[in-house]
Amino acid sequence: MKKLYAITLLLASQYAVTHAQVTLPAGARSLGLSNTSATLTDVYAMHNNIAGIAPLKSVSAGLYVENRYLVKELTNYGIMAAIPTKKGNFGLNIGSQGGKGLNTTRIGVGYARAFSKWFNVGMSLNYINTKFSDAYYGSANKFTVAVGMQAKVVDNLYIGAHLYNPTLTLISKNEVYKEYVPTTINIGMRYDFSKVLSALVQVDKNTISKPKINLGVEYRIVEQFYLRGGFSSNDIRSSFGFGYKSKQLTIDFAAGYHYKIGFVPQFSLAFNLPESVSKTQHN
Repeated sequence: MKKLYAITLLLASQYAVTHAQVTLPAGARSLGLSNTSATLTDVYAMHNNIAGIAPLKSVSAGLYVENRYLVKELTNYGIMAAIPTKKGNFGLNIGSQGGKGLNTTRIGVGYARAFSKWFNVGMSLNYINTKFSDAYYGSANKFTVAVGMQAKVVDNLYIGAHLYNPTLTLISKNEVYKEYVPTTINIGMRYDFSKVLSALVQVDKNTISKPKINLGVEYRIVEQFYLRGGFSSNDIRSSFGFGYKSKQLTIDFAAGYHYKIGFVPQFSLAFNLPESVSKTQHN
């Protein structure tokens, strides 16, 4: 009964929730690490922190599917791609969230560049379409921007920051209230204790909720296989996950657990072209 009540409240406020989810990290690796994604470098950085696609050396594509709290109306999915060039790396981000009552679609393009082995920056432009089943609300089409950076401070210590929608884009308004796409900032740090063990910490803040601290640990148990776990403050959420990574293929699964509402499972799959092929086609 408590879970049903909590989910009912969640669905009742789905409008704000859906737009908050626009900024939720993508990829099961991130979820398994309790969304500590600011310092990660992979194709999902196109959504998580645009600066993270800068170091990529080969054409990459990824997809993910997430079902929040096992509620059909809160299903999220997306596809991402990154293309390296001599002048920097370009990316594409397409995703959808929600169900028939309320659905949000996003399309983003981005650019990132590594100015050295120590420093990456990036920027993306995102189109957001929101559709309501209720004709009174109709639909809304808006644009947002995001900027990000990553840096290596010293050996094994990395920092990252990502700012989404700094202009606080207005979605809709009436006589009673105004609705905005949330502005979100994520600041994170990662320390690699060795080639097999990393610890991550990240602070998240947006305009509709209190600051949240996320902690994550990643351990490579054997060659190409990883275990992950994490914890988030505020909503008292834990997470766990595992993954497989080779030169061309990455498969990850993770689940977050909210102590009142339940599980958030996510699956993601990414593929990298051989680096030699990428250079031939895009350099």
